[in-house]
Amino acid sequence: MPLHFSESELADRQARTCAALVDAGLDGLLCFRQESMFWLTGYDTFGYVYFQCLYLGADGALTLLTRAPDLRQAQLTSVIGDIRVWVDRPDASPAKQLREILDEHGCRGKRLGVEWEAYPKLALFRLPHPLTC
Repeated sequence: MPLHFSESELADRQARTCAALVDAGLDGLLCFRQESMFWLTGYDTFGYVYFQCLYLGADGALTLLTRAPDLRQAQLTSVIGDIRVWVDRPDASPAKQLREILDEHGCRGKRLGVEWEAYPKLALFRLPHPLTC
């Protein structure tokens, strides 16, 4: 399946988003909404109801955390080079894996924008300001 947008269009969208992050004093963004992932990277998934997160650093770094069944879709429909997989099993902890990814990107103590409304449980933990890891 080809990309729905040109690579230059996606690069421009990412650059504009990174500039907006810097202007807002944010070091990165956690996208949980599939629409945001699609707009930024072309990632087209059926996994609307499963935990997925796209990290976009203000420096342009991109990492996607998604389920194993969505790996091929992410590889074929997006420009994301760093795709991590969480395996859907009883002891799975994708939130813990996300924390490890954020640590790898040096996010500890940084300010991140978060799409809180993507999942009802996330919205319960909405903070009046961006997340500081």
